[in-house]
Amino acid sequence: MATGFGTPTAPKASAAAQGTASHPELSQPKGRVVYYPWPVQDEWKAFQVIDESPLDGGIVLKHRQSRLVVPKEKLRDVCPRDDVHVEHNLAALSSDGLSTDVIEEVVRHHVCSGLPYIDAGDATLFVNPFRQQQIYSSEWINKYAALDPALPPHIYSVAAKAYKRMLDEGKDQTLL
Repeated sequence: MATGFGTPTAPKASAAAQGTASHPELSQPKGRVVYYPWPVQDEWKAFQVIDESPLDGGIVLKHRQSRLVVPKEKLRDVCPRDDVHVEHNLAALSSDGLSTDVIEEVVRHHVCSGLPYIDAGDATLFVNPFRQQQIYSSEWINKYAALDPALPPHIYSVAAKAYKRMLDEGKDQTLL
């Protein structure tokens, strides 16, 4: 059971719920969906931001009929956030201070940012986001067919690279 992540409260309106102050570390306006660890079940859940100006400088989140007050000192656990660089390749992480916690945070922010794919050297990992994402249309196929290295990892980039390599080297390619 997680502790210290925030306090679930009964669903009731408060005067603070009308605030409009924003937190520079959070990336979208009031009403956006963010992910935060649900303290009762020790798992990450999707929440809607309903207030960014409680008296302590934290935020108020809503999940179904429950409200969760996240104190200012726990805002670093909300994702996605603008102050976190989402590295597209785990192999590019600095070895100084590298730990499973660092890798987990990078992967979590990738998934929370709507990017379920992440590179690890020459391999591409996929984390099931357990929600529909609009990243599989013909528009996305065309983006990745250009092999633009600035694009984040995607299954379409894996396929395009394999196809190009097959043409360039004349050898069959295998994707697992």
